[in-house]
Amino acid sequence: MSTRKEKERIARKKLIIDSALATFKEHGIDGVTMEQIAINSEFGKATLYYYFTSKDDIISTILEEGWKNLLTGIEDIISSSASPEKKFLEVINKLALIVSNNHNIYEFLFTAHNAVQSTENQGWKKYQSRLYNTILGMIDDGMQKKKFVDLKPEVIMQAIGGIFHSLVFMDKEIKENDFSKLIERFMA
Repeated sequence: MSTRKEKERIARKKLIIDSALATFKEHGIDGVTMEQIAINSEFGKATLYYYFTSKDDIISTILEEGWKNLLTGIEDIISSSASPEKKFLEVINKLALIVSNNHNIYEFLFTAHNAVQSTENQGWKKYQSRLYNTILGMIDDGMQKKKFVDLKPEVIMQAIGGIFHSLVFMDKEIKENDFSKLIERFMA
């Protein structure tokens, strides 16, 4: 396949995914059909089915790409030799940046989990699980080194998740310094 054709293919898939996200947001996941997504993307149903086998395939693709981007986005930080506190803050800030740069995808990702339990392909769960376990491991490492509050890592993770979701979805700019201060106070 030529470079031009590959770029066109990627652009079509992105347009379909963006249209699906907008349609899901407007009508809810259950209320959306492939025909609606095709209309919103301004493609025929044949084109839509060329790229995706079903609505569940579109949903799974969104979820897999979203979780995978979060996981790969923090890879360099995780493999660094930074202190547990610095590494944790860098990871949280990097995740916030990724989410704020792709707000529609992550709003869907973080709010659609109940509606997508029945999707055909759940390959996205491996990326979600790896991300959660990586963060839990960082928290546990920090607690072992007496750098973080001595709580169950799952409790800290839930609290951080709640703070993170609130800040990201308040439609306000996240200031890295303010977010870092909030996390530092919580972890001390």
